[in-house]
Amino acid sequence: MNIVDCPKLQNLLLFIGGDLANADILHHTKLRELITERYKVEYAKMLTEIQNLLRHVSFTSDMWTTQNSKSFMTVTAHYCALDYKGCLILQSHLAAF
Repeated sequence: MNIVDCPKLQNLLLFIGGDLANADILHHTKLRELITERYKVEYAKMLTEIQNLLRHVSFTSDMWTTQNSKSFMTVTAHYCALDYKGCLILQSHLAAF
């Protein structure tokens, strides 16, 4: 996320952004804060959906390692939920990273 603080990226954004001002470009700490807030909202929505399910939840996992030996793992929850029309739709949400 530190890339948003790069002067070259900021200059590019200002160049292509039309009426975008320098004050409109978020600092990496503000961007991280906004992403964290949104994650919490989406995670709470996912938990509410899962608690009100008709059936079961399935989980999948994926693991990988970068070229510099940094390891990652994700867990994704899959389930069917009713949409606003009452139709079943498949939902997939990142549960953990």
